[in-house]
Amino acid sequence: MKKIKSILCAVVAFSVVSLFADHHLPSLEGVWHGAGTLPDGGGISETTLTIKKESGKLSAVSVNAEGEARSIDRIKVNGVALEIEIDVGQGDQRGIIGVKAKLDDKGVLNGKWYIRGNDGTEYALENWQAVRALSPDLAGSWNIVAKTEEGDKEHQVDFTKSGSGFDASVKFESGRAEFTKAKVDKNKLRLELPYGEGQIKVEALYRSENRLVGKWVLFNSSNQE
Repeated sequence: MKKIKSILCAVVAFSVVSLFADHHLPSLEGVWHGAGTLPDGGGISETTLTIKKESGKLSAVSVNAEGEARSIDRIKVNGVALEIEIDVGQGDQRGIIGVKAKLDDKGVLNGKWYIRGNDGTEYALENWQAVRALSPDLAGSWNIVAKTEEGDKEHQVDFTKSGSGFDASVKFESGRAEFTKAKVDKNKLRLELPYGEGQIKVEALYRSENRLVGKWVLFNSSNQE
């Protein structure tokens, strides 16, 4: 049993050595998957938002579901609060599309998007949220901290880009094992690792920069937990 528990340290939490200290505010720079509720039950509008800083100045680009890119006219970050605005319209009919959101303790930007005329009239105010994109940051080596009844166990997982996805392997004292599945969906990571006649399944969320948090579960050959 002791040996099994040691090998099963295939992941409850991933974190790289360079994690920021708890008292440091996380950066909002990076790629985000955003989703806004459309008015009158019109569904969901999805966008990809890229925020970066160059020479001390923030900029952002939004790409819609059709692949059309648009630079953000104004962006403001105050701690974990984000405000962005885009000027829209033509001639005398002009206004603003904007977002105001705040990063919660689960790493999700939650807030509202709005349409407002230049005269201040508000034409829309709907829910908006965004999650940090994992795919651009995943490739490389990650330290695993796995919770067990015997305390924390540490191992290393390596991710390499493979076509449109990733390959992954974990390093143990006894050698290296290959994951049969390494799937990324926005901020979610799913892994599968063979173990005996069963397998270990891992699910984790990209909660903040360089930090994945989730759980591992062992399944037997009948796929029972």
